[in-house]
Amino acid sequence: MNGLLSGQHDTLFGMHRTLLRMERSTELGEPNPVRGILVRPWRHRADHSRIPDLYAKGFGSDPWHSDWDDFAEFDPKGVFVAESEEGAGVGFSICFRREDLGYISVVAVVPEYRRRGIASALVVTAAQYLASQGLGRVRIDAYADAPAAVATYRSLGFEVYETIVDTEADPPGAAEE
Repeated sequence: MNGLLSGQHDTLFGMHRTLLRMERSTELGEPNPVRGILVRPWRHRADHSRIPDLYAKGFGSDPWHSDWDDFAEFDPKGVFVAESEEGAGVGFSICFRREDLGYISVVAVVPEYRRRGIASALVVTAAQYLASQGLGRVRIDAYADAPAAVATYRSLGFEVYETIVDTEADPPGAAEE
């Protein structure tokens, strides 16, 4: 596949990837239940140290630093964890408010649990939370060369409002995908 169609290409200066900035209303309805999976609010004591590991498993990279929740817009009520019936963490999402818009900054699902609707449930749960905060619009980003993420977000009604060539992108599969 050529680089433009795949959403990535190399230059003399490194990897460039196409970033799709997507948006829709926060009115997504209820998340579809996922058999054997519970999507619940994050609990600091139980989940703080789990998030970096889930991030690494979801993106195939080293975990985040232990201070992953130390950013200015962090909202502890905007973090959701997906757990198996056995209590294993299988995914998470993080959302926050920026002015009058909601943002879903991360959606991660560990590989062995993908294609079950967990990412969709995490996105819908995050959008519900943002709607409960009085926000009418939600944004999410995906690289064009991450077709599963793009397809998931499109299936939920997200539409591309901006396309950016990311000149500082990590390669596909890296933590910043």
